[in-house]
Amino acid sequence: MDASRLLEVLTDVEAEFSAGYAKHLQGVVQAYTQARDTPTQDLSQQISTAQERLAEHLAASVMNQYPPSKQRILEAIGGSDLVGESAGRALSNRLSAAGITGAALVTAATEFLAELERFRKACAQAKAGLESLRIEQHALQQGEYEVGVLIPRNISSGTLVGLKDQLNDWNTSSQRVLRAGGGARARDSIERTGDRQRGSLSCSRLSHSQAGFAHDRQGSGVV
Repeated sequence: MDASRLLEVLTDVEAEFSAGYAKHLQGVVQAYTQARDTPTQDLSQQISTAQERLAEHLAASVMNQYPPSKQRILEAIGGSDLVGESAGRALSNRLSAAGITGAALVTAATEFLAELERFRKACAQAKAGLESLRIEQHALQQGEYEVGVLIPRNISSGTLVGLKDQLNDWNTSSQRVLRAGGGARARDSIERTGDRQRGSLSCSRLSHSQAGFAHDRQGSGVV
């Protein structure tokens, strides 16, 4: 895993909490707790309001727009079901499985909040550690662009030789694009960017069944 890209994801996680994620989730927990403690009152509207506020926050998360490469980092650190709209679905599934009793709903929501808090602390500690090692967050400069390549396992045949052959094919294709779209100036710009990013090159391989690719004539995945 590329440390600079991990730091980018951890920074997004931090921003998610700074924007009030935990507060909205606590609002849901509190609504269920009040309903449990006062069973004679109809608090369905308060619960719905708390859930709507949480849903609105999660719908606005930048992580909903993550490309596959960032999604894989988020999955690797255990956060794929804890942030963004995926978190809303995960919480809904837990509440549905808990049944309709007030105590069970409070327990399910509280456990989700506790799990989220553990994730937040772990991310904060990891972010502080990376920054103390002077790792810089991955970022593109003005006028720079980036193409990410996710390589299905069947393309590389699970070997470095297969990967080398596929990369050679993509290199040939990219040279055609450069000649058509920008010539020497575009090539020089890309090479300068490549020199700066060479130390952070990372490669991901996906199973044949995983979606999310724009296939070229060779069936290679480019995102």
